[in-house]
Amino acid sequence: MIEVAHADDTVTVHTQADATRVDITSPRGIGSARVQFTPAQAAGPIQLRFYLTGLEHALLDNGDVQLEVGISSQPPHLVSQSLTASDDLGDGARLLDENDPLWAAVTLVATEDAPGTIPLRAGPIDVTLPATFLDARHPSLSLRWIDFYR
Repeated sequence: MIEVAHADDTVTVHTQADATRVDITSPRGIGSARVQFTPAQAAGPIQLRFYLTGLEHALLDNGDVQLEVGISSQPPHLVSQSLTASDDLGDGARLLDENDPLWAAVTLVATEDAPGTIPLRAGPIDVTLPATFLDARHPSLSLRWIDFYR
C-alpha cells in the first residue's frame, strides 16, 4: 500500500531478488508519503531513490524511530543525519556519524549525461536504510522530503 500527500508525487516500490527499491518523484520538491511493505520486503535492504535536484531534508519514520537525513547545498555537500527514538535505542535525538550502525548510506548517482553532484541535473539521490530500520514489527515507512532547489 502506498499513500502520497500530493497527486503530482509518484512513489513506486520495486522488489528485486535481495532488496527493495522505492522510487520517489516529486515535481514540487516538497512531499510526503506512507509505504506499507510486505514482511519479505521489510526483512531485506530498502533503498529510497529520490528523483530531486537536492535533498535539504528527509524524515523517515518507522513508527518508533525517526531518521533525519540532509545533504548540504554547498560544496563539499556533506551529509548530516540524526536519529530520534523512544525505545531501547534511547530517548531523544542524537547525531549520527558514518560509523554508526544506524547511519543510512547516501549516494548521489551519476549518469552518462551528468555527474553525481548537487544540484543534480539527472540521476537520483539514493538513501539505503540501515538493515534494522524496517522489520516485521515495523513494516511501514512514513516519508517527508524537501528539495532545497524547489
